[in-house]
Formats: sequence, structure tokens, C-alpha cells
Amino acid sequence: MGFWDGVYAARPAASCPKPNARLTETVTSLPFGDALDLGCGDGGDALWLARLRWHVTTVRAALHKSFAFGGFDLVCSHYLHTPCDLDRATLLRSATHALRPDGRLPRRHRTPRLPRPAAARIH
Repeated sequence: MGFWDGVYAARPAASCPKPNARLTETVTSLPFGDALDLGCGDGGDALWLARLRWHVTTVRAALHKSFAFGGFDLVCSHYLHTPCDLDRATLLRSATHALRPDGRLPRRHRTPRLPRPAAARIH
């Protein structure tokens, strides 16, 4: 079991996860399209986008090194905080290449620091 599997297994599932406020500010005026949600947390962003008729692909960010070139209109990366080793710069550079022309990659301005477990493994 990976670190985040343990975190989510140890708590009740979110009954109504909320989207990130930065995402709602950015996307509300955009036409729907294809979205990539990196490290989707409880799924609030993906569920909100799907309700707006976006076609959403969610991925466990730590497991992906590259994405289809120009395949997405939107890349969400609001929940990339992790105590595990993650090369965010490389991941976000790859995600940027996955955007279509005029695509969007809204970002949070800060990433919270989490304690690093002794045996963190990425799964």
C-alpha cells in the first residue's frame, strides 16, 4: 500500500468533495473540453469539471512521467503536495506540453509542507 492509499483508507470517504477555488475562478467562463487532473485528491476538481461537461482524466501524478502532446484543454495540478519524492518541475513541464494551444494550467501559489514518513513509497 502506498502512502496516499493509507491516508485515504484511514478516513471516511468525502461525501461531497469540493473543487479548488482557483479552479472554479479559472474555468467557469471557459467552454468545456478535455481536462487532465494530476494528483486528484478526493476528486472534487474532477467531479466538478465533469458536472460542467468536461471530459476528465485523473492520474496519480507520481506514476506518470509524460502525457500525450497537445491532448488537453486544461491541466489541474492543485493537489500535488506529497511527502514522497516527486519531481514537480519535470511533471509540470510534461503537463504543459500536454496542453493544446490556449490551454490552461491553473496553479495554487503555495504547496503545504507535509511530514515525510520514514518509508514513503510512491504507488
